[in-house]
Amino acid sequence: MYVIAQLTGAMSVVVVLVAGLVALVWAVFAGLLSVRRFAVRGVTLPERFGVGDEVHVVVRCRVGVRGTLAVEVDRAELTSGDVCGLEWTGSGTARRHGVFDSVDVVFRSAAYPGLVWWERRVRVPVVPMVVAPPRGTERAPIERHVGVDRGLELGPTGGVSGEVDGIRLWRDGDSEHSVHWPSSMRVGELVVHDRRDGGEEYWVVRSDPYCRDLDAEAGRVRASLEAGLRGGVTTFAAVGDRDPVRLSSMTEIADWTASLPSDGPIGSTTEGTSPEPTQSMTLFARLAVMGATVTSLATLAGALGYGLIAQVVLALLSLTSATASWRFSQRAEPITPLARTGLGLASLAAFAWAANSSAEVTNLLSILRGPLPELLVLLVLIHGLECTDRRALRVELAFSAVMVVYAAGFRVDGAVGWWLGVWTILFAVAMVSVGGGWSRPAGPGSATTGRVAAGVPWRGGVAGLVGAAAVIGVLYFVPIPEGPTRLTLPTVIDEIRRVGSPGGLALPDGSATGDGDGTRSTFGQLGGYPGFAQTLDTSVRGELGNDVVMRVRADSPAFWRGQTFAEFDGRTWFADADQGTPREGPDVGVPPTLGDVSVSSVPTEEFVQTYYVEADLPNVVFAASQAQRVIIDATVWTRPDGALRSDVVLTRGSIYTVVSERALVTEQTLRSQGRVADRLSENGRRSLAPYLELPPSTSSETIDLANSLAMGTRSTYDTILAYESWLNQNVVYDLDAPVPAEGVDAVDDLLFSSRRGFCEQIATTLTMMLRSQGVPARLATGYTAGERDQVSGVWKVRASDAHAWVEVFFPETGWQAFDPTASVPLAGEVTVATIGADVLEGIRRVIDDHGVMAALMASVALFVALSARIATRVRRRRRRGRWGVLQDRFVEVGEQQGISPMVSNLERARQWPADADFLASALDAAAFD
Repeated sequence: MYVIAQLTGAMSVVVVLVAGLVALVWAVFAGLLSVRRFAVRGVTLPERFGVGDEVHVVVRCRVGVRGTLAVEVDRAELTSGDVCGLEWTGSGTARRHGVFDSVDVVFRSAAYPGLVWWERRVRVPVVPMVVAPPRGTERAPIERHVGVDRGLELGPTGGVSGEVDGIRLWRDGDSEHSVHWPSSMRVGELVVHDRRDGGEEYWVVRSDPYCRDLDAEAGRVRASLEAGLRGGVTTFAAVGDRDPVRLSSMTEIADWTASLPSDGPIGSTTEGTSPEPTQSMTLFARLAVMGATVTSLATLAGALGYGLIAQVVLALLSLTSATASWRFSQRAEPITPLARTGLGLASLAAFAWAANSSAEVTNLLSILRGPLPELLVLLVLIHGLECTDRRALRVELAFSAVMVVYAAGFRVDGAVGWWLGVWTILFAVAMVSVGGGWSRPAGPGSATTGRVAAGVPWRGGVAGLVGAAAVIGVLYFVPIPEGPTRLTLPTVIDEIRRVGSPGGLALPDGSATGDGDGTRSTFGQLGGYPGFAQTLDTSVRGELGNDVVMRVRADSPAFWRGQTFAEFDGRTWFADADQGTPREGPDVGVPPTLGDVSVSSVPTEEFVQTYYVEADLPNVVFAASQAQRVIIDATVWTRPDGALRSDVVLTRGSIYTVVSERALVTEQTLRSQGRVADRLSENGRRSLAPYLELPPSTSSETIDLANSLAMGTRSTYDTILAYESWLNQNVVYDLDAPVPAEGVDAVDDLLFSSRRGFCEQIATTLTMMLRSQGVPARLATGYTAGERDQVSGVWKVRASDAHAWVEVFFPETGWQAFDPTASVPLAGEVTVATIGADVLEGIRRVIDDHGVMAALMASVALFVALSARIATRVRRRRRRGRWGVLQDRFVEVGEQQGISPMVSNLERARQWPADADFLASALDAAAFD
């Protein structure tokens, strides 16, 4: 984006870039502030559960804005979800056994933009939480022992006490009690022997601490211990060679095996994953992103000159992509092979079309205006089909921002500000909706959940106003771009209309033109103005209209000169008959002309102007004074009088650039050059003779007036100021001034008869008065700077801005423009405003011109916002019900008494002031109003 700003020199690009920077800074600090406000009051967890069991967690917290919350143990996630309120409930499963006395509550938030996520981790002590390992499918080895009372030795399993006659040993599998027949026969009665005499079997299960899979080992140990306990065997457990510990219940077994070492995570790790618990999108978010995308496509299409039909087609394609991606996201299925095939074929066709258009590429500008934006549009449309989750939607918004910046770099019409404004609003809404900022979290929030969600639009509006103020504040220190870089000095002439007479003047249709017909009509006059002809009758004023004829991108105002005139016969001006020298474009070097001075003692600057033609104009190449280069796709005749003409007329849509080297003159610079007449040498007078001649019709009264006004002045500059002051006080500017009678000198008639005139007559009078003092002067015609568009950063020049002024020769600085009827500051005194100051001036102008409409629109917006707020509150009251509203009012009134909203109702009642009689009325109103 910065490259586009550098290449085009567009002020609107800088505005968008600064707005993006401010939004990024705001997103960073908004997330930081949101996590700093997070606090935990307590965590409720089950004391015992096993690996794989569902765990319900309740976190009592304070959350100012929407975010995500996770409960972790040893930095491994146990459960997570969205949170916005005072209480959050989640569920998850443990994957590792252990005994834990604390958990980490992790709050992550990016505020509402969802761009930069921050995290705050709070360690909360809990009642020791026992997570037992799962029972293994295999059992750990068992050591079977027999315990003998009264000091008898322990024997191995299978040994017996009380064996008689040594018939055989008792073996595993024998019953616990058996008749011993030999003894019964000897004593004559039945003798029953127990397998054990005075002893008891018990099991010892040992855990191998060096096992490779500690989690599986814990499961095997648990399975063996529980099997022994269920079989009525006394069970002991030990780790390695340590002393055994007797376990008398299933709970003791679970607790003991939970304490065994583990090598697995208790939950899924969160490192390297998105902080958002879900990437699913809502329909509103998809529509908001589509709105921003369509707006950016329309803005770019307008910059590239696409027609209405093309813009409608782009909008329909974007809508189709959005619909398809939404259906794919809802079905949770990938794009079908048929859809992918169709998408591939369409992409190939579009790429072929873009490649075909690239055949006309001749320079960097043609690339920037041709294949590159076409490929960008194609990429956006194709990517729209892939927008099935939040991440893809944010990528789509990034593409949208690139397109808007691209369009702002090339679009110079007055609508660019409105397009940028609409896109900014849609982009902000889309960013918030993609992040889930307009909806409440799915979990059961507290009473404040609805209030937080409902406050998002209001906070968004306030944030928007603060953000706009911040953008203007930053732009207040950013100077207006000087113009495009040398690599991309733009020139475009799409429609070629050749001039019939090389070097001559032509009408906008290319036909040759003659002199004016002596009437006030526009017939035969170029662009409706008689000053763009070989002759200029001072009694003729064309019907100019108010249409925009061109826009000029330049960082400061100037006269956009088209023609100069040297010879005057008392009524009509005549341009130099020398057609000049033809020079081939697109990069035309302009040599110095008569009167141009190579300035060494006065600072100069390179002044870049790019002209965007909005109406068919003649072949006059407009330029600020002392042009050095003209970038135009045409042949240019550089004339000795300083005027420039091309071999084609400048049709609508034409673009060309002029680089002028102008002296930064000031009042002091001009005044320091003294009286010009006294500084001219004899050779100088001869070379500048055409600019010193007075017509024979000049009256002595005119010369006497000029002499009397110049008397007492110390410099030519002071003399000019004296003449301009007298003309402003004694002559009325009037487009319908009377025409001087036949044979009457136009200057004499203006000064001493009518005292009314328009710019050509007044400028002619000033020129003749200066020539009477021996000062070289000539008449120039063209356009004044026009009205500045503070968003696009261009000068909007209308037909009514056509003008005539005086150019006076100064020995050290060359030709300098003066005008008694228009105010254009001297080049050295031009204060190049910053972008922020320019934008503020534009806002002030809009308020002055459309104050009533702005107030009406603001009132309508306020009414809509209040209506939405009321509707939201009514809907919320219905959803919350009478007791929910009662709870909300209880919390609100408690806050008025300084009671934290984080406490429980029981604690709130304890802290309540004893004399708070208003509580009853407040709760009564909440329940029954």
